[in-house]
Amino acid sequence: MRRLGGPLVALALTLAGCASDGSDGAARPDPGPGGAASVQQDDACTWPMAGQNLHRTHATGCTAEGAVGADTLDRLVPVWFTETRAEVTGAPAVTDDALYFGDWSGRIYGLARDTGAIRWTRDVPEHPPVYAGQIPASPTVTELDGEEVLVVASGRTVLVVRTADGTVVWDHVLGDPKDADDPTEIEGSPAVVDGLVVVPTDVHNDKSHRSGVVALDLADGTERWTWDPEAGKPIGGCGSVWGTPSVDEEAGLVVVGTGSCFRQASWTAYSEAIVGLDLASGEPRWSFQPRSEVGNQDWDFAGAANLFTIGSRPVAGLGNKDGSYYVVDRTTGDLVWQAEAVRQTADPDGFAFGGFIGATAVAEDASGTPMVSGGTAVGDCPCQHGFDAATGDATWQSSDPTGTYGASAAAGGVVFTSGIDQTLRAFDLATGKVRWEHALPSISASGPAIAGDLLAIGVGFREPGADSSPSGGVQAFRVLAPGEEAPPASTTTRPEGPAVTALQPSDQACVGAPCDVDFTLKDPPAGRRPTMTLEVTPNPLRITVRTTDLGDPADWLGEEGPAHDEGATVFAVFVTPRDDKPELGSVVCILDDDGTCSGDRIDLRAESYTRLSLVALADASSPPTVQEGYDRLVTTHSFEPGLVPAS
Repeated sequence: MRRLGGPLVALALTLAGCASDGSDGAARPDPGPGGAASVQQDDACTWPMAGQNLHRTHATGCTAEGAVGADTLDRLVPVWFTETRAEVTGAPAVTDDALYFGDWSGRIYGLARDTGAIRWTRDVPEHPPVYAGQIPASPTVTELDGEEVLVVASGRTVLVVRTADGTVVWDHVLGDPKDADDPTEIEGSPAVVDGLVVVPTDVHNDKSHRSGVVALDLADGTERWTWDPEAGKPIGGCGSVWGTPSVDEEAGLVVVGTGSCFRQASWTAYSEAIVGLDLASGEPRWSFQPRSEVGNQDWDFAGAANLFTIGSRPVAGLGNKDGSYYVVDRTTGDLVWQAEAVRQTADPDGFAFGGFIGATAVAEDASGTPMVSGGTAVGDCPCQHGFDAATGDATWQSSDPTGTYGASAAAGGVVFTSGIDQTLRAFDLATGKVRWEHALPSISASGPAIAGDLLAIGVGFREPGADSSPSGGVQAFRVLAPGEEAPPASTTTRPEGPAVTALQPSDQACVGAPCDVDFTLKDPPAGRRPTMTLEVTPNPLRITVRTTDLGDPADWLGEEGPAHDEGATVFAVFVTPRDDKPELGSVVCILDDDGTCSGDRIDLRAESYTRLSLVALADASSPPTVQEGYDRLVTTHSFEPGLVPAS
């Protein structure tokens, strides 16, 4: 994949693609009638589910006095932070007086809206095979028998709990309940509609289990229907649905995106596709596929489809990890328009780090023109994009964020997106100009929930399989009343104590013997074929790095990245205890002219060290800031488990 922060990528709009009525093969794209775009904007000042509504517009039309929007950004300030046991990657559900969400450990929370105080928690039994966290997505607030309840998915279990105290009404385990190793998991947010709970299921390309969509009865969890994208074909890991279903209630239609497929024998008309399902039966009505056969690339449809209208034509738009956003007719599945935001390539194993992963928002800008806006992940940038919803024309792109895995959310003419630079920004929907920004306590992949004067966003980050982050939680911002004083800001406390000069033994790569570190996360400068070996000797501590063909440090910075103006003059080995807090990291050594360095101490103590990175710094005494982190990155190696100082 291309380097982050490179030159602005021209947005190529095409009408190439494949549409299907349920049979394999390509069909001619049908642009159909044009016209102005329109989007239903819910004026409720709550955020009860993923994307605010079943059309997953990820936008609010609340116009109450003091509501979050372009006119109140100067009074939008952090008001409280509630720490959780693990990462929070699903936007909270927000009601008039409470917030509800889950974390990666499987704990569900009910919080007071005004203070963030924890009212109750509920722990759900862990399902160890999950790829990431136990509860990665948003819950939904709804009613059951006249009582307010919360529908939440944890691991492979769907639960309905009472919002009053978190007690369980019912739970339902998907997959084989007798098989503890069944890889079935729920990574998207279930859709609650018409007495059903429509659940996306994922097996992460496992070739021995099926996945797709399951509909449960809201009353008691009974299975009503199941849709298998691989039906009639051998199991090949090609049926995963790990995004969030969108629903057109009037048409009785569920819209989902399916994941990547690496086995041609299992390829169907629904592989790597946007699919329309009948809400009542689960039977597919149509399918759109950008590609007609296996390409051995990680081209998932993730996020959640935005449902809106162009002229009189109902459409659904969904981004793909290939870097394009596709808009299709909700009646036929025909392609209406396609916009290439960034051009993505996969690594040698077919895995893609970038493209559209978090959901996009569709909302009106200040002039009333509907815009589609969202962020793309690590890879080619600019990473925030604004498209005319009617035509797909690229109205603007921004290089300010350095990629995102979280959803965007729009309100009052601006769209909010959090970058991996640990910063939440508000972009003008019409121009892309950054109108407001604020640092977060940690990297966020949850996307914001906006409810009246409140914006709440989950934080916490780690690689799947790594130890839990100590900084998970929910950060709340509020629009202050005129004349109201903002609460005091919090700061990060730097650790005290002597430098670390010895580590405990650890049986993993790069410890006790040299190992090769690859350069797949970020493309090297043109013409360079760098190599790197790393060896960590635990006791006494010695960290040794040897490299070749790195070139000039400044060449690793993006041409429009946050570190470009300051530049880079040295390569440094940088060790951190947490991915989200580079200010707690230590420079171990500076590469010499031969591309080698060795260090025998880590200046800042920590309980453990989870990552070693090679970075391009302005000078030997200036470690990277949060905002500069990815721009200065050359390559990185994670330690699992973390390396622990010797006592």
